[in-house]
Amino acid sequence: MSNPTHASYKLPAEAYFDQAWLDEEQRKIFGRSWLFAGAASELPDPGCYKTVRVGFDELIVIRDQAGELNAYHNTCRHRGAQLLSGEGQCGSIVCPYHKWGWGLDGKLRGVPQREQFGDDLIPEELGLHRASVTCWLAMTK
Repeated sequence: MSNPTHASYKLPAEAYFDQAWLDEEQRKIFGRSWLFAGAASELPDPGCYKTVRVGFDELIVIRDQAGELNAYHNTCRHRGAQLLSGEGQCGSIVCPYHKWGWGLDGKLRGVPQREQFGDDLIPEELGLHRASVTCWLAMTK
């Protein structure tokens, strides 16, 4: 016999297999929380990067020339293409679709055939969209 003074909490069965439940968790929990992206030592040098999924967003975590970690949405500001995949090292971030290029600091550095855009293209406004990243319990020398 159950004890009514001790409340229990159970998820309904569909919480374990229903796509709508997963979508809500992605939006309300994983997309709004700090998540482990990896050890800072995995990105030891400028240009070292890895891509990670946070909720519905794919991010790039990359070390810049000053040695700082940055995170950006892994989406081209021009046509929305995925910029990088997996992990590796690069000197800049270049869109595989139209070849727009960004520095490791996320600033727009190059636009092929820029004259086609006229004065409508303002590079200072077209940096990669930043995401939050920090080192937790970082070891200091």
